[in-house]
Amino acid sequence: MILLAAAAIVSAACQKEAQAPQETTSKATIEKTFTVTMPQDETKTYLDGMSVKWSDNDEINVIAATSGNQYTFTIASGQNTTTATFTGTLDEADASETTFYAVYPNRQIRITGDSNNRDLEHGVITLEAISTAQEAVQDAYDPQFAVMTAKTDAASATMDFRHGVAYFKIKVGIDNVNKIKISTDGSARFNGRPCLDAETGAPVNVDGAKNFVEIAPKSGDFVKGGTYFVPVTIKNSALKNLTITYSFSDGSADASITTGKKSSEILEPGKIYDLGCPPITVTPAITAADVTLESDATYGEILYTIVNEKATGQLTAALKETSDWLTVSNVTSGVVELTSLVNTGASRTATVTLTYTYDTTETVTKDVVVTQKAPGTTESHEYVFYYNTSGSAVNLKDGVADTYFTASAKADLGGDYAISSWDINGYTSSKGVKLNSSGYVSFTTSTTLKSTVQFWFIRRKSGDTSAQIQLVPEGGTAQVFDSPHDNYATSGVINLEKGTAYTIKQASKEQALLLVIVNETE
Repeated sequence: MILLAAAAIVSAACQKEAQAPQETTSKATIEKTFTVTMPQDETKTYLDGMSVKWSDNDEINVIAATSGNQYTFTIASGQNTTTATFTGTLDEADASETTFYAVYPNRQIRITGDSNNRDLEHGVITLEAISTAQEAVQDAYDPQFAVMTAKTDAASATMDFRHGVAYFKIKVGIDNVNKIKISTDGSARFNGRPCLDAETGAPVNVDGAKNFVEIAPKSGDFVKGGTYFVPVTIKNSALKNLTITYSFSDGSADASITTGKKSSEILEPGKIYDLGCPPITVTPAITAADVTLESDATYGEILYTIVNEKATGQLTAALKETSDWLTVSNVTSGVVELTSLVNTGASRTATVTLTYTYDTTETVTKDVVVTQKAPGTTESHEYVFYYNTSGSAVNLKDGVADTYFTASAKADLGGDYAISSWDINGYTSSKGVKLNSSGYVSFTTSTTLKSTVQFWFIRRKSGDTSAQIQLVPEGGTAQVFDSPHDNYATSGVINLEKGTAYTIKQASKEQALLLVIVNETE
């Protein structure tokens, strides 16, 4: 459906007694076509300015009232209009049915009623669960969550859809926002499996209800200045204060604002609730890494970025304490230029303070340590680590793996693994990183130092004789290793390319990554 967004989720809270969808058994089928219309709202408070139309490949779930059998009907004509025809095939036993119900998006439903009536005329329909997250679409919303229902009879063969959810409208006024969360401190519920009256389409309850909803673009960030609509389920409870939280792609901490703007309102199906452009402000921050200079260096640079930069902001740099060997020579966009004297003695350090001034008098600072090596010294690091079940790297040497490496899944050894613990190079643990279709470890090598990696691994199941692990450089050729079951194996020491992203993951079958050792040298 054009300009629509992602669907709801189902449990048993709004059901007294569930009737599972029936499967048709007759081999004879009859084709049927319904004329289907979008909700025709009369007031401008309902989906004001939205162009809600049927689109290519739209589907609806059509339910025969008496049998409860459910059928998929696909759009046949009327794409890009508010009225379309949908065609599908019915079991012959349902072809003479006089009453049908329909649900958009095409989701299976559960039918419930009171103790004497379990048909749709007296019942409640609850949409099945959907596993995908709600996608943010500029000037629109995710159609999977734009729930609507309809009823028809044989005489008209027309279905007039009715809104089953409400909509929040929000304008994003700042950069780098990659997720928005809207929550309430009251009993209202925005997220869950909508339970709707089959006859009227009115919201009855929300099953599996949550008091918040989150949306995020499929990729990238929200568009600054862009408007987004958020379908939300309705639990017939008054809103209280709303808290709107922005998450940022540039590493800034989440920022929130709480408003009572919609307090005491009860959401209505199809109605848009304009949250405006939340005045969320974020404080600028300076990001910059410490710098190491060679003993004979006479020039150096501090590379910096300003997060949440202001239009009138300005960065300056100065030595925190007087230095007889280092000076700040110039500041340009993104670079602080340094002048140093050749070092003929021991290693030495100095601190440069970066200061960003904004809004006339407000400032933030960042201290950068500049180290100059002694003559004849070389830089080297050895990182030794594994992952525990909370997802944190256990650093056994040098202690930087937490930010250097990331893992998507963790696991204790045991079960189908032939070992319950490992002892490698004097280090012992019972933990490992699970490598499967979604489990992996990723890292990026130093841009200035030579790097090597060695890792140990074991496959999970004895029957998975084709299990393999691989080290994959971005844009390069993977190195593949066979995974044993009775004991762990090692990749051996592998030379890595500078400044390259790598992934350790399965080539086939599930296995565990145990100890990892990375060496960096000049």
